Amino acid sequence: MPFPSSTSRIEAYPPQKENRGTRFLRIALYVLIVPPLAWTASLFALYCHAAYLLGHFPHYNFPDPEQLFIYDSYAPVVDSAFSVWFLSFIPWLILLITAIALHYRRTSRVALPILLGGIARCLAVGIALSEIFTWYGA
Repeated sequence: MPFPSSTSRIEAYPPQKENRGTRFLRIALYVLIVPPLAWTASLFALYCHAAYLLGHFPHYNFPDPEQLFIYDSYAPVVDSAFSVWFLSFIPWLILLITAIALHYRRTSRVALPILLGGIARCLAVGIALSEIFTWYGA
């Protein structure tokens, strides 16, 4: 009895053509990766810039971020990125549930944006629970 060829598996699951709905879903999931990464990067940049100016990493109320002259440059970016990240959570959650349902039906290839979005959200939540966010006090 000969071994099955590797092409028999490929023929059993032919690649499916992506329709507009699943393409929109995949692109929307990729777009919703940006807000948590933007907030994380802007807050981390402020923290590192403050550490460079102070000669040590700042911690809670030492110094207060509002006392730094760079605060006026970074605060609007950090605050707006946080607001966008916070507001994008509900649409991301709805799209995540939809994407998982479509992925289990094998009608969409959305595993990568789900994974990247989950990593970005976990990174942002990790920063929100860290000493950096406590120092910033947003």
